[in-house]
Amino acid sequence: MVKISLSQAFLDFQKETNHLKKRIKKATKKHDATHDFRVFYKKLKSHISLFNSLWETHITLTDQLQEFYQQIWLVRDAKVFYDLCKKYTKNNKTIMVFAEDRLIRAKEKCHDYKRWVSFKKLSEQLVEMISLLVKSSQSFDPKWIQAWLEAYFERTENLLHQLVHSHTVTDVELHTIRKNIKKVLYLFPYLFVYDKKKYMPFYETYKRFAEDLGNWNDYNYLVENLETMPRKSHELKIVKKMKKKEESMKKELLHKLRSWFHFSAQLTSKNTIWKPEKEAAHQPVNTKEIH
Repeated sequence: MVKISLSQAFLDFQKETNHLKKRIKKATKKHDATHDFRVFYKKLKSHISLFNSLWETHITLTDQLQEFYQQIWLVRDAKVFYDLCKKYTKNNKTIMVFAEDRLIRAKEKCHDYKRWVSFKKLSEQLVEMISLLVKSSQSFDPKWIQAWLEAYFERTENLLHQLVHSHTVTDVELHTIRKNIKKVLYLFPYLFVYDKKKYMPFYETYKRFAEDLGNWNDYNYLVENLETMPRKSHELKIVKKMKKKEESMKKELLHKLRSWFHFSAQLTSKNTIWKPEKEAAHQPVNTKEIH
């Protein structure tokens, strides 16, 4: 029963590919599908990382997918910066000209930005790759993968606990915390298969932290980029004020993180040991890169 549920969880993930494909087809100036693709790309990377760590294999993203991601990342990055400037700088003329120029140059550089038709082949690769993950999930003994998932979650919890309680948490470390929290969020549907009641409090808290860290990340990113532009006295005041707010956001966020990860240590089982038995062994499927 658990095995079927686990496979179903992967099938639900597979459906997201078809949904993404439809959104990409409808991409227009009003509907920016780059964000949809970037989120899905990161989720897929997380799943591949999970399966590569389950056994010695090398499931990899194709070169086309990676190149396409890099192309749209440049445009999406500039678009996010432009939107943040518009939201937080009260449409300061000097700052908005700087942001708009950056967005125009990014679009000119990324010649594939509007060539969404190229995603047809990429979507086929995504479907095939996720089908591979679904097939792989069916070859595992449920008890074995349950032990691995719980051990993986516990290791991540321990890592996050160490990071948030370090004497001085740098911006780089806070970014690492955010990445690990988002990575685990993608895996909660599979943990729910085994014990939803146990992991739901973690999921809800991780989701809130992901949102808070995302807000801080946006603000931090905006301030860092504004500090690189030529500024007059008025713009300098704006940036200094924003920098002060960003530091305040970080301080409040760290307080919440430290409080939670002190408490969560009492909730997390410390007895999970990943020791797959011989009878739990599985037959690996063909994991060559999909072309």
